[in-house]
Amino acid sequence: MSRFQRIILIGAIATALPFSFFTTAVATWIAIGIALAVTALLAYGSIATNSGVLAPVRSRSADGSLLLTYDDGPDPRATPALLDLLREHRVRAHFFLVGERVDRHPELARRIVEEGHDVGSHSQAHSRWTNFFFAGQLSREIERSQTAIERATGRRALHYRPPHGLLNHATGPVASRLDLEIVGWTIRSFDTGRRSTEQIVTRVARRLRPGAIILLHDGGQDPERVVAITRGILDAIDRRGLHTRGTASH
Repeated sequence: MSRFQRIILIGAIATALPFSFFTTAVATWIAIGIALAVTALLAYGSIATNSGVLAPVRSRSADGSLLLTYDDGPDPRATPALLDLLREHRVRAHFFLVGERVDRHPELARRIVEEGHDVGSHSQAHSRWTNFFFAGQLSREIERSQTAIERATGRRALHYRPPHGLLNHATGPVASRLDLEIVGWTIRSFDTGRRSTEQIVTRVARRLRPGAIILLHDGGQDPERVVAITRGILDAIDRRGLHTRGTASH
């Protein structure tokens, strides 16, 4: 039974119980309150990636090191520049790849893996409607991305990050069936908005803690901006005496 199903079951039982102890009028108001609370909990679980309400979500690295993660790639301009910087600093990152973009740039996906980084699925098309998919459609969406990644890199994705970080009732069961761990984040950089590089680096630096997972983007981003943000974050990590994961190839 999924977490969504357990919440619905417990909510249904809790809604029915007041009618055994109170008058119908009082029990009705209590039941309405419980139903609203369950609805609010499910809504929160849909938009709060790291809440773990609808599915287990990892939001900290297992070994206590800081983990840089990049979404929406591979990007023909930003990803090569980013990989050059990560190689220079001997830092291992985790790239959550969009299947369609892997199909267009398989050589970049292959380079990511060859240089010691990890890859995960970020869906096939990164549709804004992914969180409205039912189980069958969501499963096909993720499986297609897994196929694209494995075809390009020879490695099957073992991690999944939902587009926009949103989960629904099907995400947990589908991920479990596909043997995927859902990965969230501890620090959201907001690097795709209008904030300056300095503002983004400052925001991330203030939140650095051992085991933190940092959400960044390379897909569709200006390469100079991606490099500047990453360099600033790596400098902040060094100043704090924290450590990132080293690449397997160095």
